[in-house]
Amino acid sequence: MPRLVLSLVAVLLVGCPADGSDDDDTTASSEDRPCSSWSPAVSLATVDDGELDEISGLVASRRTSGVFWVHEDSGSSPVLTALDRAGRTLGTLTLEGVGALDSEDLALGSCADGTDDWCLVLGDFGDNTLTRTDYSLFRVREPDLADEDRPFDLSLTPEQLVYTYPEGSQNAEALVLEPDGVPVVITKREDGDAWLYRLPAVWSGPVAADRVATLAMGPTGGLVDTVTGSDLSPDGDRLLLRTYTYARHYDVSDDGLDGVSQAATRELLVGAELQGETIAWDDDERSVLHVGEAENATLWHLECTSSP
Repeated sequence: MPRLVLSLVAVLLVGCPADGSDDDDTTASSEDRPCSSWSPAVSLATVDDGELDEISGLVASRRTSGVFWVHEDSGSSPVLTALDRAGRTLGTLTLEGVGALDSEDLALGSCADGTDDWCLVLGDFGDNTLTRTDYSLFRVREPDLADEDRPFDLSLTPEQLVYTYPEGSQNAEALVLEPDGVPVVITKREDGDAWLYRLPAVWSGPVAADRVATLAMGPTGGLVDTVTGSDLSPDGDRLLLRTYTYARHYDVSDDGLDGVSQAATRELLVGAELQGETIAWDDDERSVLHVGEAENATLWHLECTSSP
């Protein structure tokens, strides 16, 4: 074959992807891929309101960029507070017509009703003394804050799901929503394990939770390794778990939360806190946030440093 023809064939082979696709589509931006490592936590802000000294739940808004929802735990009314990235209070959302005994975590995800709306779900499932006979979740549509005066004072009547555990009383401080809006409660145990319970996306109650997984967290006989907070990425592939002293990332892309005990895991370098209670994906779904229980607590930020 003449040398010129060989050269042309070589050029064509190099220029064409093996699968016949457009090579402009073969390289995804790093911002479109999951994060695989994070920087050590740095201070993003200090929570201005000193009365928010027992923050137990944290999520990044899906409707208003730069807004975080938080709530306080046992003894507090079911009130969600919106903070900005400087730690300032933007307003409150009261869940009216219901009472909460011990609200311990907050999740944000699909409303599970066929709409594109986002819903906030508050978990009233704290039970340190293991004496409660039932537990509750409260769900409201996340309000659009773009046109709200600051500070705002909103009220919404939530849906309520009352549920029980087949094994009897359980203490829990962690809640996530799967992509279809299905709630999963993660218990706080002192035997070295965390139990994962799935609840229905469509609520009518009371119902019994379905135990779907057991996760070994660490040594038994203490509280250091018990789960105090969680968040699941919107695609359901990446789980964050918080304990009093550390945080872990779990890649559950293969088998979902049912396979979490076999998932690849990585520890995150969280900021120093007297009592670590929360963990959340930032609104970019790549960097991570956490805040603890303290007066004028630090809102910590872990930046994504690399992608697979």
